[in-house]
Amino acid sequence: MEIVGEDGAVAPPFDPAKGKQSFGIVAPRVEAVAPGDVIPITVNLQDAAHRGVFLGRWVNEPSRRARFDKLHADLFDPAALDGLEDLGWATYYAQVESAKAAATADTRQIPAELASAGYAQARRMGRAADYWLSDEPTVALELASIRQGRGHNDLASDLLRYADLFEDHAALLSVDTKNVRPDDPKTARELADRILEAISDSQQPTQRQWRERSARLWTLLKRDYDEVLKTAQWLWRSEPHVTATLQSIHVPLRRRAKAKATASAPEVQPAPAEPQPV
Repeated sequence: MEIVGEDGAVAPPFDPAKGKQSFGIVAPRVEAVAPGDVIPITVNLQDAAHRGVFLGRWVNEPSRRARFDKLHADLFDPAALDGLEDLGWATYYAQVESAKAAATADTRQIPAELASAGYAQARRMGRAADYWLSDEPTVALELASIRQGRGHNDLASDLLRYADLFEDHAALLSVDTKNVRPDDPKTARELADRILEAISDSQQPTQRQWRERSARLWTLLKRDYDEVLKTAQWLWRSEPHVTATLQSIHVPLRRRAKAKATASAPEVQPAPAEPQPV
């Protein structure tokens, strides 16, 4: 499958050497993120990483970068432009390393009653979200992304994403008294916190280290991406065909089947297997 941006650009396959190089570049920033500043991961981290790469390359095309360079440094820090692509690659690299560590670790399961409560909460919220919100294209993509999740890490992420959706659409969902409860966002976040804590307690040091790095990278990526995105949307505000391609980092990317090779086109070598979100 190919991952495709709104402008039709195809995401490059993961390059381990590039990912490792980018991680080395941003590592000092990653270690400097204070624990209290870390933002919970509530997205498909692979998609978020690709969006960082996409936007980082887009804004640094010379004619586009020239618009940003007209802004005074007191209003916009150009360092966000310089480091965005590296943050994207480094986030992807951390996700791959985290998945590798999880695959080789001998970890314990989270308590059965906690897993049962988490899955029941997610299923009920999912039913309501599918019924009431799936007509909105952006939300439909988000729900499709949530359904791809597997395992306890993804369960915690799904609960946090459902909590955000329920708060954003509280008025509409309030009419569903069967599947929606007023305290659903609070309950979902509490269950997610407990699941993540249980996972952390059972992880081996390497696994825990990459999981923490992924969260710190997500924090940096989201902050810089949002700053660059908002500025780009303002700079190109009179060109709606451009701003339509500048999407939130929370919006899942499209996937499509690769075109079959033809006699006139060389066969595309398969990209490395995409890791499951962590």
